[in-house]
Amino acid sequence: MDIQRRSLFKLAAGTALCITGASFLTKEGGILTGLWRQMRYGLWMHATPVRNPDIVAENRGGDTILHSRSREAAILKLNATAGYIWTRCDGSRKLQDIVYDVSRRFDVTPARCGRDVLLTALNLRNRGLLLS
Repeated sequence: MDIQRRSLFKLAAGTALCITGASFLTKEGGILTGLWRQMRYGLWMHATPVRNPDIVAENRGGDTILHSRSREAAILKLNATAGYIWTRCDGSRKLQDIVYDVSRRFDVTPARCGRDVLLTALNLRNRGLLLS
C-alpha cells in the first residue's frame, strides 16, 4: 500500500510540475510564445499573397483607393507605402521579396520595414482584399 501511495504522489507531483512548466513557457513573453511568433513570422514571409480579383485599385494623389466590383463601392484608402505593397501582391512574389522591394523603394532597411509589410499584408488579408 505504501508503494502505491508513493507512486501516486510522484505522478501527481510530476503532473503539477508539467502544468506549471507549461504555463510558464506559454505565458505572454514566455519561450514557447516567442518561438511560435518567430515561426509564424517565418511562415508568413514565405507566403505568396494574391490580390482578390473582385478588388480594383485606383490611384488618386499618391493614395490608392480600393473598390469592390461586386458591391460597386470604395472599400479602403491606402497611403503610398500600403499602395505600393498592394501592387506588389500579384502572386509572383513572396512576402520577403516584397519587403526587399519596399526597402529599396523607400530607402529603409529590410529589418525595419519587414514588420510593417507583414502587418499591412495581414490587415489586407483579414479584410478579404488579399488571398494567400
